[in-house]
Amino acid sequence: MTDFDACLREHLVRLDAAIPTPITPPMDLVQTRRRRFPMRRLVVLAAAVAVLGGATGTILSLYGGLGGDAYQYAWQHATTLALRQTDQGYMVTLEAAYADQARLMLAISALDTQNRGWSGIDAGSASARFADGSGPVYVMTSGGSTPASMGSANTVWLDAVEPPSPGVHRMVVTVPAIRYRDPEPVGSTDPWHEVLGSWTFTFDLPVVGGRRVDVSATATANNVTATAIDLFATPTTVKIDVRWSNRGATFSSWTSVGTVYHDGHEMPIGGTETASDVETLRLISGTSDPSGHWKVVIDETIENGPNGDQVRLQGPWVLEFDVPRG
Repeated sequence: MTDFDACLREHLVRLDAAIPTPITPPMDLVQTRRRRFPMRRLVVLAAAVAVLGGATGTILSLYGGLGGDAYQYAWQHATTLALRQTDQGYMVTLEAAYADQARLMLAISALDTQNRGWSGIDAGSASARFADGSGPVYVMTSGGSTPASMGSANTVWLDAVEPPSPGVHRMVVTVPAIRYRDPEPVGSTDPWHEVLGSWTFTFDLPVVGGRRVDVSATATANNVTATAIDLFATPTTVKIDVRWSNRGATFSSWTSVGTVYHDGHEMPIGGTETASDVETLRLISGTSDPSGHWKVVIDETIENGPNGDQVRLQGPWVLEFDVPRG
């Protein structure tokens, strides 16, 4: 990091301390293509600092107001990185990262250092891998962008296909492209444009461990039986595997709706994935300590047919079990 880079970051931090955190709506994520370009010399103009100084908040100040419980935990426990690279006048900064055995969260800022007058900047896509080629494949599941003057605060979530080992790992993160938005969209033309670049960062990151527990709880409704068989928990994720019987032959098209309670604390189901007769319920938040009493309430399970038709089976299926202290 150069002296000028350090001065710029100190300036932004001082602004963050003086300006309340704004609340701004997220912009939709658009997937980007990947391509490498030659790295260009880092250029940061004083005008960029001046514009940020006159805005209602700095890019760094936006991150604290984003996301739900899982994001807030990841942000508060993230490793501060402040790694930046500039290509074609767009400065991308990997502000911070958090990883556990289930998920990887990246906080990525983007800034147009040349102040070209765009109405929006987005860097809501990234890939990640272990530097030595070992470990799991990370798959991007979601990303979002919140605008700040000529830049944006971006969050990217990636799932580990297989849980990596806990401990410190050397990571490589690549932002394949950024997008900018025309200041005044005309007609039906897409106002967003893509810039492919070479923003790649290498750093050490601790991976927080999780816990997997075999469980057993069964409930029957409408002649359909649900059995909870496995729970996997990290600070940002809880997954509960449920095996179904007599629900129907087209297993993969079923989705269950309900709520989970951990020692009385409500943890809504955020989504499900089905393989064969086992459905994985993914909660919207995680827990650092899964021990205690769990109550899974599945209100209904829905099959979406290929022609838009639905089969809705009413519950509830109530599955209760206890997880001992690990």
